[in-house]
This record gives sequence, structure tokens and C-alpha cells, in this order.
Amino acid sequence: MRILIIDDDADQRNALGLLLRALGHEVQAAADGPSGLAAATAFKPEVVLLDFHMPLMTGYEAAAAMRLEPTSRSVRMVLMTGSAAATPDSAKVAGFDALVRKPASAAAILCAMGLRAA
Repeated sequence: MRILIIDDDADQRNALGLLLRALGHEVQAAADGPSGLAAATAFKPEVVLLDFHMPLMTGYEAAAAMRLEPTSRSVRMVLMTGSAAATPDSAKVAGFDALVRKPASAAAILCAMGLRAA
């Protein structure tokens, strides 16, 4: 599966990337919304793991922009956040398929992605 991680925290990007690659997935990462949008266009991910608080644009803004692109409309998008400001309802309205609270277990992330934990 092709997975795009968009998160301004390098440790978060790297840890998720290592986990998902170890499980056999193809992974790309970006540090902010605009870079993530460009990566989504080129990489055509099946799943996007998107942080809520990022520089340049929020995860909600990035998700809305992705949903406008024909190639990204059906991508499974998972909002990853530790913020209490994001709720399952607000995430759904913003175009996300799932919300995962940070810090999250590998099982919770895989479940939100529509996969079973190994």
C-alpha cells in the first residue's frame, strides 16, 4: 500500500515511516501541508496520515485541498493529533475517514488505516 505521512514532527514522520516500511508498505513523507499536497499529486497514495497542527496550513486545510483534487478524492485520510480541538465529528466534516489521538499505538494507527495490526 502507498502511504503518505504529512507531519511537521520529524521524529513522528520517521517512526511511522519505519513501522510502515517494516510492514511492507511504500511510504513517502512531507513536513507541511503544501509539500504534502505536492507529494500526494506525484505519489498517489492510498492512505494519508495527516497531522492537525502544522506550519503553513492545518491538517484540515490540507485535507480540504486534497479532497478537491480528482486523484485524491477517494484516498483514505487519517487525522493524527493530540489536540482536544479536533473531534471525530469535526474531522469527518473536514474530510477525514478516521481520527487517531497521539501518542497512538501501532494497532490504533493500522486500524484507522483500515488494516489489521500484525
